[in-house]
Amino acid sequence: GHILDGTVKGVWNYFPQYLQKRGILDNAVGHWYIPMTCSIGGLIMGILSIKLKPSFVVADFVRALSGSDADMSIFPTKLMPALSNLLLLSLVTSTFGFSVGPEAPMVCAGGLVGK
Repeated sequence: GHILDGTVKGVWNYFPQYLQKRGILDNAVGHWYIPMTCSIGGLIMGILSIKLKPSFVVADFVRALSGSDADMSIFPTKLMPALSNLLLLSLVTSTFGFSVGPEAPMVCAGGLVGK
């Protein structure tokens, strides 16, 4: 929670304030901050998604962790290593806005917390 709060405040509060103080983000450029930031977030999300090459997709997590046919036996050996990648992707989508990339990592992370 603290990491997410820090990254969101950093991207959407502190960084714009820093740019304004430096004279980089004035009224002429300021209205482009949101589209530029979302685009950068989408680029980061795309690069991470390619580099991390997830071995499990959302359906695998849902099948393993919910419903009557839940198979928790595969969690420690197969799903646990993929969890850090999932949480990193979730952090990126949450920080830069859900519209920049797949919401699936956030759905899975929320499902894991809610279980």
